[in-house]
Amino acid sequence: MPKADIYTLLALLLICILICERAFPYQALEKSKFWYPRFALLFLAANGVGLLAENTWIPFLKHSAALKLLAPFPDLAQGGLGFVLGSFFFYWWHRWRHEIEWLWNIFHQMHHAPKRIEGFTAFYVHPLESVVSSLLNAALLFSLGASTEGFIWSIFFFSLIGVFYHSNLKTPLWLSYWVNTPELHRIHHLRGKHRNNYSDLPVWDRIFGTFQAPKTHAEQAEYGFRENLETHFFEILTFKNVLRKYPRRQNPKA
Repeated sequence: MPKADIYTLLALLLICILICERAFPYQALEKSKFWYPRFALLFLAANGVGLLAENTWIPFLKHSAALKLLAPFPDLAQGGLGFVLGSFFFYWWHRWRHEIEWLWNIFHQMHHAPKRIEGFTAFYVHPLESVVSSLLNAALLFSLGASTEGFIWSIFFFSLIGVFYHSNLKTPLWLSYWVNTPELHRIHHLRGKHRNNYSDLPVWDRIFGTFQAPKTHAEQAEYGFRENLETHFFEILTFKNVLRKYPRRQNPKA
């Protein structure tokens, strides 16, 4: 399938998820000042990173395959296998962004700042995090011998599941043992928590002791940073740890 068709299919499926979460929302979302302008800026930046990737590191990396493990497979299978293999590496990349403070400050606090967990939140990512994640995924896929279309299929799977588990939808609890779900990821984004359930495929969390299963469909909960700290957008963008910079006032949750 041509890459334009893959991206078109992805866009249609993402739009379906966004429509479904608005038609059948799981819970009411908190209001957040300047949420949509902030989201729009980061969404545009993410698309800019995609264009940069297509003209810089992707052309370079696709000619540097060290192995040919994926080469015998069709493009779609390459993307699927790349997603499964990549989920292991991205488990650790995600976990380290939480456990190592300078990685958190530079790359990941932006994503955890919002109090709204919905499909749009999947794209609420610091531009540098988008750059490094794109580089890592491209380096992995092309080093294993993936074609350009196989690499794009991996983007398809990572993007689709990412928007799915950030969505404001209710899904069966048993599904959480097989793929990351909104129920699992809400635990990950809980205010004062920001940990566990790191992987797109929960098998890695289960192996490495970071899996936390939802026992029930939770009631309304609080997510993101306390006291509207997410609105300190440009400080977060310039790597200031706003949770440390601005002490708690009344609410003890972080």
